[in-house]
Amino acid sequence: MVQVIDGQEWLAVVYIVATVLFIMALRGLAHETTAKAGTVHGMLGMAIAIGGTMGTEFVEDDAYWIIVVAVIPAAIGGVVYAYTVETDRLPELVGLFNAFGGLAAALEGEAIYVDRFAKFSIYTGQGLTKVDLAIQLTVAFLSVIIGMMTFAGSLVAVAKLLPWNHPFHIASKSYTFPGRNAVMIALCLGIVGVCIGVYIVDYPFSCNSVAGFDVLQCSRDKNSSTGTALMIVLAILSAAVATLNTLGVSGSDMAVVIAVLNSGSGWGGVAAGFMISNELMVVTGAFVGASGAILAYVMCDAMNLDILRVLGVKPPKVQKARDPNAVEEVLPDPVVVQIQQAVALMRSANDIIIAPGYGMAAGGAQVVVGQLAENLRRLGKTVRFAIHPVAGRLPGHMNILLAEANVPYDIVMSMEEINKDFKSADLAICVGAWDTVNPVAAEDPDSPVYGMPMCRVWEAKNCVVNKRSLPKQGQSGGGFSGANNTLPHKEGTRMLLGDAKGIFSELASIMGAEADQAGSSSATSGNTAVVLDVMESEEELQALPVCKKLVVLRESEDNENRCAITPKAACNLRKLGFDVYAEAGVGERAQISDAQLSAAAVTIVSSVQDLMDGADVTIKVNPPANRGGVSELSLVPEQSVFISFVGTLDRFETEVKPKTEALKDLQLARDRNVTLLGMQFVPRISRAQKCDALSTFAKLAGHRASLEGAVRYGRVMAGEITAAGKNHPAVVFVAGCGVAGLEAVASCRKLGAIVRATDVRMDAVEQVASVGGEFVHPDMEALANAKEEGGYAKPDFSAEGQAKTAAMYTEQVPQCDVIITTAAIPGRPPPVLLTATMVKTMKPGSVIIDIAGGNCELTRKGEAFTTANGVTIVGYTDYPSRMAVQASEFYASNLVNLLEDMCGHPDGAKTVVEEPAAKGFWVNMEITREQSDTTIESYSKGSYATGDDIMAGMVLTKGGKLDYPKPPPKSLSVAPKKKGGSTPPEKGTAPASSSLGTQIFLWLLGLFCAVVLAVVIAPDSPLFVGNVMIFVLSSVLGYCLVAGVKPSLHTPLMSMSNAISGIVILGGMLQIQGEYLDKEDGNPTQILGALASAVSAINVAGGFAVTFRMLAMFKSSDKVQKAPKGMAAPGADTGKAKFLPHNGLKNDSTTTNNPTEIPMAQVSQI
Repeated sequence: MVQVIDGQEWLAVVYIVATVLFIMALRGLAHETTAKAGTVHGMLGMAIAIGGTMGTEFVEDDAYWIIVVAVIPAAIGGVVYAYTVETDRLPELVGLFNAFGGLAAALEGEAIYVDRFAKFSIYTGQGLTKVDLAIQLTVAFLSVIIGMMTFAGSLVAVAKLLPWNHPFHIASKSYTFPGRNAVMIALCLGIVGVCIGVYIVDYPFSCNSVAGFDVLQCSRDKNSSTGTALMIVLAILSAAVATLNTLGVSGSDMAVVIAVLNSGSGWGGVAAGFMISNELMVVTGAFVGASGAILAYVMCDAMNLDILRVLGVKPPKVQKARDPNAVEEVLPDPVVVQIQQAVALMRSANDIIIAPGYGMAAGGAQVVVGQLAENLRRLGKTVRFAIHPVAGRLPGHMNILLAEANVPYDIVMSMEEINKDFKSADLAICVGAWDTVNPVAAEDPDSPVYGMPMCRVWEAKNCVVNKRSLPKQGQSGGGFSGANNTLPHKEGTRMLLGDAKGIFSELASIMGAEADQAGSSSATSGNTAVVLDVMESEEELQALPVCKKLVVLRESEDNENRCAITPKAACNLRKLGFDVYAEAGVGERAQISDAQLSAAAVTIVSSVQDLMDGADVTIKVNPPANRGGVSELSLVPEQSVFISFVGTLDRFETEVKPKTEALKDLQLARDRNVTLLGMQFVPRISRAQKCDALSTFAKLAGHRASLEGAVRYGRVMAGEITAAGKNHPAVVFVAGCGVAGLEAVASCRKLGAIVRATDVRMDAVEQVASVGGEFVHPDMEALANAKEEGGYAKPDFSAEGQAKTAAMYTEQVPQCDVIITTAAIPGRPPPVLLTATMVKTMKPGSVIIDIAGGNCELTRKGEAFTTANGVTIVGYTDYPSRMAVQASEFYASNLVNLLEDMCGHPDGAKTVVEEPAAKGFWVNMEITREQSDTTIESYSKGSYATGDDIMAGMVLTKGGKLDYPKPPPKSLSVAPKKKGGSTPPEKGTAPASSSLGTQIFLWLLGLFCAVVLAVVIAPDSPLFVGNVMIFVLSSVLGYCLVAGVKPSLHTPLMSMSNAISGIVILGGMLQIQGEYLDKEDGNPTQILGALASAVSAINVAGGFAVTFRMLAMFKSSDKVQKAPKGMAAPGADTGKAKFLPHNGLKNDSTTTNNPTEIPMAQVSQI
């Protein structure tokens, strides 16, 4: 309901435009990319609102000079302060701006009271009724009360946040005294009594009949000074309540208080808007009030606090007394490391998450931490930041500090976004964080932080915690909660003690030098196929302790170019504690010389017998081969571990009548007590992706097959029009959309071809579309209803289904220029998809790439030839070997990841800091599963306890027993045990009865208010009812807008809220001079209005200025200064290879990749 002023109809349009711009301003804070534009919208809206108000008849020419004198200097001061304040002092700035917003509202409340002739409606020109005057007086009370509480409370909060050596600093402890609650109650009763006293003094309002007006003209007693004195007392009492209340809040909870006071500045603006009946002030005040309320809730939720307890409304929570006779749990002593040991952890880590806390800002370390992150990214590490909602002193404050340190905003994640990734992270680094990384929140029901959300850094493989000193067990070690923190005692935690700025400056310097070295190495390496990442020198590697001998065998097959080792992998294996030996010439066909491996501390041995002597672990790519008629499995020592791919196994063969060489290898390994792990049996679970060599090679096969098809096709794949003529795009058909098939679709699309694809899985429809292909299938309804067995879709082998499939191929094949097939059946020959008849219908020059080596009836496995009708058929099955350099690098990384996981025996060390991780090397193959087929003798028969599911899936022989074929894992759902037998309380839950009672109460309260508005107020004050409607709708809209603001932008949200709350400047401008003010008695109102305008101008100019300043710091990775030429690009993942099957593929942790679990009639994809 928009209210229009007679003769000033255009002002309503101006206010509507300003409102829309303010909405766009808050909406822009949904993302960093739109935040600056949002700020511009806010500034434009404020300029339009102020300019429109200045142009009305209510601001006379005589008032302009007063406005200029009051506003301009104040605005300049606000801008100067906004651009000179240090970023770690932003909480104080926000607190001061909250104070100014509250003070402006309070001044306007006092001004409206002392203006004895504020008795006319600016909308109708008619006199105010008794109801209007009563409403005006009531909201004047609220404006003064809320405004002064916000003002005084903000000043105390700022004083508590100031540095200890500042002259106005107030200690952050909670100030209480006996009888404090009684004093607070007395003050509150005093406020109520003063309001009643003022009302008694002014009532009954004098009403007289005035010529030219339709209704009686009412006003308050002009000559009463008692009411003015009481209004001053009201302001003093309100300030006293806020002062005592804020003093009673500890400094650790000041962030919540600041957010509440930010909300208070908005509600004060709402009251001022009601007071002068200005809809724009009501709307913007509601936006600001909603903003502060939401942020206060976010802070309390993140700290597991009750906001009413923080504000002193509810008594403090009584902590449960600990049993003095209880035996305290004895925790392991913390492990303290030095800088070089922390560097070693960073070198070996690929996925690093940094969890900063306010201690980082307090130590001025954010810049050097940002430099460390950038240097690690230049080394190819994946680096992200985990931001707890209360990591800074304001919501989003830590994001501002990191943005100032030039950290890209797209690697800074909220706690909710990143917590799930700690389990897969190699290293977590805590700098200045303590109470936000406390494991007891999930373990100890008696802890004050129990149930509080935490950054779960302890779940990473290793965790480095920087702290000035080491707290003793049972002591809190600092932090706002005072809770004992068990993080230093966790298994993977390493304490790095010292000043944060000095420590991380040195770390950044070391990693920066290595990044420079890596860039120089890359830039000067010429055409070297393998460019080493930063590695320690050979002398440094040789100095590392080792405890296991690892042997790398050369691939003996003539057409095999891959190898199982690279210099980088050798370096990482050495760090794990493996003494690496390799057969001479192991990598020569992958362009890796023996000299390069020797530089990575690899011992090169020519004699296989000498090489295998004393080996603990043997690795290679292909299945065990024969050396002079002797199997490589016969050369390895007994009780050692052999890791490689194994040959194709037949599910129906038996030990009595083995059909394959692979089963003979298994029997030989069993007889020699060799633990044999098959790389193609890595389970299809998320955790195992880093070891999934099958997907690694399949991805390379799909990519290489696409290039093979393009070369054999002999034409440009993309369509184009040139001066020489028009070229139609090539049409590519991909049969089978597993890892290889999807990679083929993506690669051909990048070449510009039209790509169609088919598969037997419904999931492939979305997957093909995600990489730019067009999915085709003869019967989409049947595909949607296809059943799955063992994690694979079961094709339709009915006569009708086969006929439809054949018809589809018959239709598609003649239209295609290139066909790539990937369909394979584990343990069986590939299915025939393309018949000789279909091939005859293809155009001359067409190409068939048969990755599976048998999907086309005419394929000659391992050969390429051209048919009589000019179709080239390529039957190569060694595509990964044809990309030996890349394949060797990826496969070696897969093996390093696997071996690192195998170094996790509880009796061994977790890192190389104190002793080699390889000391804990073991094969933990037990996993909860159940063997249901009693006809097959298997080592795994029966149910087993939870163990390592990756090794359990891969182990084929162990302890002289055969573990093949494998049953599928039995799913478990076991809740972790909690200390005291309880679990952290769920957020947002409440008893049903309590929720229902609350809802009924709120409905009844709303109904009562509606009745009062409709029956009592509406007949005599319709404008007020309209303002109430605007207020309610604006509050809801403000909640929706602020709820959509990105957490990283919460601090800019608060500063923008400060700026928007400065809309109360409109009230001050109208009070400086107006048509309805008495010239003689206008001075007090003019003075107060001028002061309110000046204070509001500080908020407007300073708020927008500091918002712009903060947003200018936010840069994405592509906007941050790039690394010099030759260095790894920021964010590039050149460390441990982690392959997803393809973009967008959903992984199912309940399925496996074991071919034995797939029905023989079922077709899978490579």
